[in-house]
Amino acid sequence: MLPLLFLLCTTSFPGLAHSTDPAPISPRRGDLIRHSEVRTDLTIDEFLAEVSRRKKQTSPSLPLYKRAPLGQESRNNLEVNAVIEELHRVCRSITDSHRSTGGKCRWEFGSGWEQQGENREPKTTREIHCQIPEQAGSQRSALRRCPQGQVCRIRRGYNYAGDWVEFPFCEDEIPFLRDKDNFVAVYSVSKPGPGGAQAVSYHVDIDWPATNAPGRNAFFEDTSGKKGWARSWSCFFCPPGLVTIHSHLPAVAFGHVV
Repeated sequence: MLPLLFLLCTTSFPGLAHSTDPAPISPRRGDLIRHSEVRTDLTIDEFLAEVSRRKKQTSPSLPLYKRAPLGQESRNNLEVNAVIEELHRVCRSITDSHRSTGGKCRWEFGSGWEQQGENREPKTTREIHCQIPEQAGSQRSALRRCPQGQVCRIRRGYNYAGDWVEFPFCEDEIPFLRDKDNFVAVYSVSKPGPGGAQAVSYHVDIDWPATNAPGRNAFFEDTSGKKGWARSWSCFFCPPGLVTIHSHLPAVAFGHVV
């Protein structure tokens, strides 16, 4: 079960009156959060690579996925191969021998929006490319819609043939609400597990679809009490809870929890 999304209107945040230049992160004290660590402005790929590195350090004998990587997939990090494993399961619904070679994100089935040049809603469907290894003419595709509240996004990695390709996956969408002169979103971070997860790692990044201007930042306050300005926010070994995000401009955020 992936994290739930919450939209929450809050009072105007005084920090937004200041410059959007990145500011030092201000952690709260407390034994519960002393092991948490925040990294700002990572891409989703950089976040996943860091998660894999930390998992190898803390649990070197515990694999993230149940199968051995196929062919050149061994060049990927553990998190990317976990996505590929899910896509392989979809391809095996075609025949037991089909495997994923990559894919892309698209809009809803039959919408026709892909041919239009106007602003569109986020893509919510995965198009998964499948093939029987080393068998010419066996290419097929499968479509899978993301669950409600999620959108399709891309991770990059090597497929079994050694091609650097895109792999579609579903990620939480975190819309913003207007709060007076600013925009606010709240992301509920949780992860099911035996007795409830005591610590999670998560990544939130921001997109400002109404502007292409570089250097945009949002103000984050995360589940460990740390705060700061950033384009993206990655928290490692952090407690579950709410992440609050403030932006001067209309925005949408995307969240991923491992």
